Amino acid sequence: MRRRKYYTLEQVAEYLTVEPRVVQLCVREELVRPRRYRGRTVVTHDEVERVRVVWTLTEELGVNLPGVEVALHLREQVVAQRESALQLMDEMQAAYARTVEQLLREIERLRAGWDPVILDAEE
Repeated sequence: MRRRKYYTLEQVAEYLTVEPRVVQLCVREELVRPRRYRGRTVVTHDEVERVRVVWTLTEELGVNLPGVEVALHLREQVVAQRESALQLMDEMQAAYARTVEQLLREIERLRAGWDPVILDAEE
């Protein structure tokens, strides 16, 4: 499926090769939140993925709707935690790079002011 901003409910059903009733069930149970765009009911790419997860959980794994809601909530928490961890890693890498740069500048500063004294071992 070519990545777009919005997909009609019919496009979602076709892409996932599911009956339109599956997508409609997701809307009715408020598992996805469609909006109106240019006079049509549409969902985002993330919501298409939610429909796919709902379908997998219900039809392939036999999970009931309350279980699906719990699974979706846990999935959202995992995604949020992953994003937080990635952001923290980025911040740590930036701090590390700044520290290395500061240390390199300090080494250069010390080298520039260092005057080696040659000692004669025979004295």
